Amino acid sequence: MIGIYKITSPTNRVYIGQSINIQERWCFHKLRNCKKQTKLNRSFNKYGCENHIFEIIEECVIENLNERERYYQDFYD
Repeated sequence: MIGIYKITSPTNRVYIGQSINIQERWCFHKLRNCKKQTKLNRSFNKYGCENHIFEIIEECVIENLNERERYYQDFYD
C-alpha cells in the first residue's frame, strides 16, 4: 500500500511519514531502524514501540506522496 501514515506517541506527539509499502515501513520502524528520524527513535526508546499508535491516514499514488506528506505535517503541526 502506498500512502501516508501517522505515528502518535504516548505524549500525543505526531510523526507523519510516507512510504511505497506502508506495512513494510511499520515493520522497519518496529525493529528500531529509524535512526535518521531522531525524535521518533528517542520516543521509541523511551516509551517502547508498542506504546505508539500507528495509523494509515491516506492512500495515494507515488507522484503525490511528497505533497500529501507535507499537507499532513502542516495539518498536525
